[in-house]
Amino acid sequence: MFKATYPIHKITIQTYDNPGWGIEVKLSDYYNKAYLIHEHISEENWFMQFVEGTTLTTIGDELKLMRIFHEVLNYFHIPLTPKLKEVASLLTFLQHWYTNECNGDWEHIHKVVHGYIDYEGKCQISIALNETYWEEEPFETVGSISTFQCRKEGAKFIGEGQLEHALFYLQTFKEWIEAFNIEVLHTYDGKLYISKED
Repeated sequence: MFKATYPIHKITIQTYDNPGWGIEVKLSDYYNKAYLIHEHISEENWFMQFVEGTTLTTIGDELKLMRIFHEVLNYFHIPLTPKLKEVASLLTFLQHWYTNECNGDWEHIHKVVHGYIDYEGKCQISIALNETYWEEEPFETVGSISTFQCRKEGAKFIGEGQLEHALFYLQTFKEWIEAFNIEVLHTYDGKLYISKED
């Protein structure tokens, strides 16, 4: 999925408590293409991309996940294939879900999303559900840990296995979340979850 002419050792995606997103690409060897993009318009509107040693770091505010994703692809001259367009669509959903849950406190307490792809083709994504509607909701484990699996551990949704199944992990999370048909409303007292059918 992320084939390039560079020796990519590990790709990590995660949320920050700013709130924001980041994608970090660690290369096996030094790649001499260091530059900096820095846009800091306000506390809510920011973006940075920089290289330090063997690591490319691309970070931005809570609404910048798509820009981060595209800037990483552009950096390595990776074309936006149909499969990567599917990834972008699912990441758009994940960003929307995360942004809807942000309330000024929640995102500062929990490292909500953490995922990685390593050089062996192993992949994992962990999504914290603490203090959300889905924290106590059951999820039936799908797949086998020996190949690929989506499961719930406590208040975390976890998808892991081989890279070829990365879309499956994100799609499974999306379908599970959407099955509840819930909308998040923010009030002075906190988050309120209501049925979209009401």
